[in-house]
Amino acid sequence: MRDDGTMYDGKRVARDNPIAVKANFNEPPLISRETFFAVQDILARRHKTWIRTKHGSSNALHPYLGHGVLYCGTCGMKLYPKPVKRRHTITHYYLCSSNTNRNKPCGMPMLHQQVVDQEIRTWAALRLTSPLYLKTLTPPQPLINTTAIQNNIDRLNKKVAQQYASIGEVGNEALLLKLIKQNEADIARLEKELQVKPKPMEFEPTKLRKRFLNFGKLSLEEQKDRLHTTFNTIRVDDEGSIIGVELRK
Repeated sequence: MRDDGTMYDGKRVARDNPIAVKANFNEPPLISRETFFAVQDILARRHKTWIRTKHGSSNALHPYLGHGVLYCGTCGMKLYPKPVKRRHTITHYYLCSSNTNRNKPCGMPMLHQQVVDQEIRTWAALRLTSPLYLKTLTPPQPLINTTAIQNNIDRLNKKVAQQYASIGEVGNEALLLKLIKQNEADIARLEKELQVKPKPMEFEPTKLRKRFLNFGKLSLEEQKDRLHTTFNTIRVDDEGSIIGVELRK
């Protein structure tokens, strides 16, 4: 603190060499590998997304039916609303997020909002009420990578065997015993993972069909809600045609 009462923390100087922080890879992970990669996919999807908003704007005021669920069929990034004002008229488009935030544009053209939204309504009325089409949306059932888990168990067993063979030949035997205990705990955890059966994903085509039987008669906000509560993503090509979807779990 200076004499005048102000605070001074000193001058910040960048270090010439970074500080090495040692990591203990023998500690058991806090979350499973499947959960980790699932979260990474969600973060990557959100990171590559940019949605244009204005102060005081409301999602309820714009006409974009697919806002929030439409994704580019070329690069996989989200499409966001793009109103274009020409003189006294405003034309609404969907624009791929690859055109923003210094990303490399993927080449997807701007899509007319009315054309894409009509495509969604037609697809919902014809396809999402077809039992045959709905069967094609059945999500793949989750699988456990038993081979990778077993390989980790075998690797840890070999490591533990080597560590037991080193007892009496190392200086810090207490540390060695601690590492053995940690590795044995990892083996026990992995063996439990092998026994766990993945929870099957629930999918009821009949219930999904009922949700979209009267889709065309719903208000815009009701249609948006129906799409958002059913789908994570709806991918479209450069003509606005739907080429793939991902259901919410």
